[in-house]
Amino acid sequence: SLPGGALAANASMFASTMLASRLRGPEEVFAFIIFALALFACGPPIRLNAEKGTPILMALTLLVFESNATRIIFSFAMVLICIVCPAILMWLQRFKTEIQGPWDIVQVTPADLSFIKRR
Repeated sequence: SLPGGALAANASMFASTMLASRLRGPEEVFAFIIFALALFACGPPIRLNAEKGTPILMALTLLVFESNATRIIFSFAMVLICIVCPAILMWLQRFKTEIQGPWDIVQVTPADLSFIKRR
């Protein structure tokens, strides 16, 4: 868990969202939020485990990079997860349909006041 608990997680995501709102496009916002999520959610536990020198982290590192086959599979999985899947998601956004309903924000249009007689 994060040092500081849920309050720290909420504060970090709030700050990330506020900073992301200043970016230019949805791709930049997506990348920034994913980076912030990885940094704030995964950073402290990894740092704490690295400081303790846990054998589990070292064993996992050795297991992943022990042979060429595992390196190739790991690299392929990372490219697939980090590049191919987000690219497919952004490509599929073209086919997304927008459903409008009563839950949408009201679109205010100027009223036609020509029927009111002015004195």
